Amino acid sequence: MRDQILAGIFDLLAHANWQRAGKKHAPRPKPLQRPWEKRRGRQIGSKPIPIHQFNDWWESKRKKRR
Repeated sequence: MRDQILAGIFDLLAHANWQRAGKKHAPRPKPLQRPWEKRRGRQIGSKPIPIHQFNDWWESKRKKRR
């Protein structure tokens, strides 16, 4: 519980400081990464494909564009 409250306070202060600085001088602060939350948006698909399959697909698309 304590870690959740501290992470919320940290995010709130970072956002408030960003607003006070004028928003134009720095990018919007990202929330503190919480170890109990899953990361979102980092993985596309379920597993990587072998490079030779990707290269075959890439070449087939490239040939169609010509």
